[in-house]
Amino acid sequence: MTLTAGETFSFYTRTESNPVPGDTLQVRVSTNGASNNVGSTTTSVGDFSILLTTVGTPASYPDVWTQVSAALTGFSGSVNGRIAFRYVCTDTLANCDYVGIDTVALDGTAAVPEPGMPLTLGIGATALAIVMRRRQKRA
Repeated sequence: MTLTAGETFSFYTRTESNPVPGDTLQVRVSTNGASNNVGSTTTSVGDFSILLTTVGTPASYPDVWTQVSAALTGFSGSVNGRIAFRYVCTDTLANCDYVGIDTVALDGTAAVPEPGMPLTLGIGATALAIVMRRRQKRA
């Protein structure tokens, strides 16, 4: 999709009440067009090298729906690219649970996953690229 520096990306997120510590969520940007290169190891991020924001810490994550907003930065002008959520957990045997994501928008316009794209969040230091497109307004 076309991303413009300064636009605001927002969503709501939460985990369960009384969560197990360890959940962290990164919002990342790739300015490499339609690339879906998320890296090949648990620590690499592939083309999603721009970190917009991080939600949570290894000790704490919001347990009520919380809005997160971040301005698109790390590039200038307009570029073709993608936005990704990267769920990070440092110790999957003792920590982490799950996180919820809802009401994703770019500059106030609802964005939805591309048709046919599966949406799953796994446990571990993994990256998941969610391709977003702006919902077309009906005339």
